[in-house]
Amino acid sequence: MTGPVQVTRHEGDISDPRKIYAPLFPDFLGVHRALTFDAYQRTEENKLKVVCNAGNELNPQQMALCQELGKAKRLYVRMDQKDEAIKFAEDALPELLTDPQVPLESKCGMVQNLTTSLSAELFDKPSAENIRRQKDTVTAMVGLTLRNPAAIRGLLGLTHHDYYTYTHSVNVGIYALSIAINHLNPAEHNLSEVASGFFLHDIGKSQVALEIINKNGPLNEEEWAEMRKHPERGFELLEREKSGTPIVRLIVGQHHERMDGRGYPEGATGEEIHLYARICSIADAYDALTTKRSYKAALPPFKALSIMKEEMCNQFDPDIFKTFVLMMHNQQMPQPQK
Repeated sequence: MTGPVQVTRHEGDISDPRKIYAPLFPDFLGVHRALTFDAYQRTEENKLKVVCNAGNELNPQQMALCQELGKAKRLYVRMDQKDEAIKFAEDALPELLTDPQVPLESKCGMVQNLTTSLSAELFDKPSAENIRRQKDTVTAMVGLTLRNPAAIRGLLGLTHHDYYTYTHSVNVGIYALSIAINHLNPAEHNLSEVASGFFLHDIGKSQVALEIINKNGPLNEEEWAEMRKHPERGFELLEREKSGTPIVRLIVGQHHERMDGRGYPEGATGEEIHLYARICSIADAYDALTTKRSYKAALPPFKALSIMKEEMCNQFDPDIFKTFVLMMHNQQMPQPQK
C-alpha cells in the first residue's frame, strides 16, 4: 500500500510542523467504502493537504483527482495511520482484482504494491499472522496471473531497482512465479503454495543482525559467514511459527544451493535440490545483479543474463535457465492493456 517514507511540510489538522508520511497507492481507493485513514495530496508549495478524512468515502471529484494523478500515484498517508491504510488495501484487494472495470495495469500495481508493504511488515515482525497475510496476498497475485496471463508481463515491469531486503523478496517472488508459470504445467502444481515460498525465501534475514543486513558496503568474511546462515534460520523460523508447508520450508532452506554442489547450507547437488528451489535460485541471482546497492550499480538485464550464462552457469539448472532467458526476452513485448 505504501512505499519509502518521506518528510514534507503539510497543512491540515496536525500540530507538528513536520511529519513523516508514506506514498499511498490511489487505485486502492476505488472501492465504495469509508476510508480508515486520512488521505493527503501534495500541493505546489510542497505541502500536504487532506483530500479525504477517515470515516468518509471519496466523492466523485476526489476520485477524479486520484485518476488525474496518473502514473505518479502520489497520495500520502501519515505514518501513524499506515497500518490502517494497509489493512484497508488488504480488504479492498479481492474486490478490485475481480472488477472488470479496473484496468489490468492497475490490478498489477495494486497487488505488487500491497505485497511490498506486507513484506516490509514481515521483516520487521516475522510472526505467523504476518506470514499468513503475505500468503493471502500472494495467493491473490497468483489468481490474477492465472485468470489473465498478460498480468505476468505487467508484474515483471514493476520490479524495484533499489535494493532493500523486502523489495528484493518481492522481486524474486515475481521473477520466480513467472518462471514457474512458464516452465511448469500450472495445473499440476499448487502455485499459491510455491509462490508463498518464493516470496518468503529470504525470511531468515529477519534473524540476522541489522548492522550486517544494512551495511553500507561489501561484507567481510565473518559477516558473510553470519549472512549464510539465513536459509537455515528461515527454515527454523517457519517451523517455530508453525507457518508454511514442507514445500515452502524447502524453498526457504535450499534457495542458495547450487547445481555444482558449491552452495549452502548443505552443499546439495543436482536433483538433490528441489525443483522449486532451483527456480528460486535463478530469480535470486538475477535480482541481485540487476538491483542497485550502495557499493555497486545495477546491471542492465542483458549484461546480467550474460554473466549468469558465462560465469555462473554451473550454479543453475540449464533447462530452467533457458526458460528464464526466453521469458526475459519476451518481457520486451508491449505491456498488457485493460
